[in-house]
Amino acid sequence: MAEKVKSPAEVMKLLPQEDCGECGCDSCFEFALKLVERTTTVDKCPKLKKSALKKIKNMLAPPMAEISFGSGDKMVTTGGEEVMHREELAFFGKTIIAYDVWDTMSEERLVERVNDIASMSFVRFKVQYNVDAIAIRSVSGDPTKFKNTVKKVADTTDLPIILCSLDPKVLKAGAKVLKGKKPLLYAATKDNWEKVLEIAKEYETAVAIFSPLDLDMLGSIAATFAREGINDLILDPGTFCEPDSITETLSNISLLRRACVKAGVKEVSYPVMTVPAVASMSFKNKKMAAHYENYLANLFVTKGVNLMILHFPEIWEFMPVVYLREGIFKHPKLESAIDPDLYAFNDPDEMSPLMVTSNYTLTYGIVSGDLDRYRVKCWMLVIDTNALSVDTAVGSGDFCADNIVEHMEEFDVESKIKHRILIIPRVAAEILPELREALPDWKVVLGPKDSSEIATFLTEEWEKLLAEEGAA
Repeated sequence: MAEKVKSPAEVMKLLPQEDCGECGCDSCFEFALKLVERTTTVDKCPKLKKSALKKIKNMLAPPMAEISFGSGDKMVTTGGEEVMHREELAFFGKTIIAYDVWDTMSEERLVERVNDIASMSFVRFKVQYNVDAIAIRSVSGDPTKFKNTVKKVADTTDLPIILCSLDPKVLKAGAKVLKGKKPLLYAATKDNWEKVLEIAKEYETAVAIFSPLDLDMLGSIAATFAREGINDLILDPGTFCEPDSITETLSNISLLRRACVKAGVKEVSYPVMTVPAVASMSFKNKKMAAHYENYLANLFVTKGVNLMILHFPEIWEFMPVVYLREGIFKHPKLESAIDPDLYAFNDPDEMSPLMVTSNYTLTYGIVSGDLDRYRVKCWMLVIDTNALSVDTAVGSGDFCADNIVEHMEEFDVESKIKHRILIIPRVAAEILPELREALPDWKVVLGPKDSSEIATFLTEEWEKLLAEEGAA
């Protein structure tokens, strides 16, 4: 099967072609273009007929299936990829990050580890990031012991659960406890697939298919499950972490992606998973194993892997993997902007400094990082510059006096701040005259050249500026 070519012109033929603007676009062609770019969704068009809606969905369906497991608001979804390399469009099926527990742990230690995993989080750009799932490994091989462990984990957290065993009896014991919560069974193999298929159908689960070094077998088992109505499938070609075999793992990941998005081989058009946790079995030294696991996890994220099971729930390991994932899976046309607003840093009061910047993600990230690092109390007005950096937005006219004034009015700056001093980036010096003219009651000054100098600048200058304003 040839690679599917998605044409805005073909999508356009199925749209109402009224250019009504109700979808948020100026024209139907712009809407069609955004559909192809996956920066909007087809349901945004209220005038689309059901027959056309179905045709467009089929036309734009990515070659890789989307899969989900878990339940409620903690359900996780991944897959839906359609390119080999993220720069061609974007990666969409964000890597699901899971950490493991096992059924030979004491109840006290089990609950402690589950709570440690579930509570591991951090905030970045106002978004809180948490672990996505928990994998329960059957070390004992005892269905009853595994069932009790699954029950205790399910009572402790509502995170999605991955049931890990190659023994169908063990998997069934765990699936029975989680009926209605759609766990992921890990894993179906060439030896147990018939029994695992029965479990998946009875308890409506997702399934991971494990066939190390045999991609044809992966496809064969997946095709069988799909024919039986089990479509939430994820493929594991094996994780070989030794330095002399890691290239084989990466090669298999790439071969599966190519077969899916380039050749359209339906049997393997599913998300792919890896298990960096195997590093824990390759090193006697715990610290070395943790570092190597982190290395593997970051490496696999760059390849767009859709799910990983890790063993060391440490924040120093979790944070870099998530940071990298958020960058790798960021749509260049959809996620490059911060919402315009008046942001408060470190509990400012009505006499704290007021600064302004653009809504470009990288700019905001650098500036906010420096403000938090140096514990600067201030207000930051983020204006809409069409996601351009300050210097670029000055050149394009998006970072201008009128735009700043409009945002000051929109967010009612004058009611929240008693002083009338506005600090603008030094790279925007050329708009200083027009801004002073637009804000005659304000003292507009240039800030430092670099955001890392903000703390020093305010320490040295802010009290002087307030004193000058008072004198005036």
